[in-house]
Amino acid sequence: IELANSLSVTLGSKLEHNTFTGLEVEPSGRLAWSPADHQTLWGAISRAIRQPSRTDDDLHLNASALPGPGGLDTLVSVFGNPNFKSEELLAYEVGYRAEPIKRVSLDFATFYNVYHDLRTVEPGAPTFESTSPPYVLVPQMFGNGMHGHTYGGEVSADWNVVDRWKLTGSYSLLNMSLQIDPSSLDVSNATAAAGQSPRSQFQIRSYLTLPGRFDFDSSLNYVDRLPALNTPAYTRVDARLAWHPTESIELSVVGQNLLDERHFEFIDAADQTQPSQAQRSVYGKVTWRFK
Repeated sequence: IELANSLSVTLGSKLEHNTFTGLEVEPSGRLAWSPADHQTLWGAISRAIRQPSRTDDDLHLNASALPGPGGLDTLVSVFGNPNFKSEELLAYEVGYRAEPIKRVSLDFATFYNVYHDLRTVEPGAPTFESTSPPYVLVPQMFGNGMHGHTYGGEVSADWNVVDRWKLTGSYSLLNMSLQIDPSSLDVSNATAAAGQSPRSQFQIRSYLTLPGRFDFDSSLNYVDRLPALNTPAYTRVDARLAWHPTESIELSVVGQNLLDERHFEFIDAADQTQPSQAQRSVYGKVTWRFK
């Protein structure tokens, strides 16, 4: 909807239906103002949800078995919750886009997100199971007992250095603050949950067209550490050299993780699985496009 020559508003909504929570409405509104040519200031408010999964609804996982007093074993089991609600997000965004000079464009964006009904693990009352052999069951059930907010921003830039060379770059910052609801009995540390996402990320990419139908693309990526998962920060360099003998055929060689032999990118401690590392790799590729 155009409110004026340089002012417009966009309204909409996503409607989703799922078998766990029924109909979900996710509206959004966006206001854009162009005070001058090649400049736009915008703001937006949106609602989004993460609907329950089969794991949230009916999981039954025997997490651990421990010896108990008097030779009676203790079994800790995690159960899904058939009454699990959708996790909710209300997002506020403000941004500015501009082309200050020819061949250069800039994009600034900030956000403030509010979360409700985030997933927690709620302890239940232990029960005696008179099976053979008997044991004490300690149940843990999923709940919606966490809330919080995040805020941060991102800046990105595109620079067409010359007709054959383009550079793009971006930097993002994320701050998270999560808290357990007063009604929740979850004993996990909400701060640890926030520490599973990188606070800072940076990347720069180069796209170069060379004579003789060659292309050379490269990228530098930095990802901050994940303190809750004991995962250090890492820097990654990828490169690609491609040759186009014809318009429909491309031969390329790609190198990934060229700076170090291997590194961790994520460690899923909750599932108690052996983590794998991203390794240095080189591969060739043939692409044939049909018109």
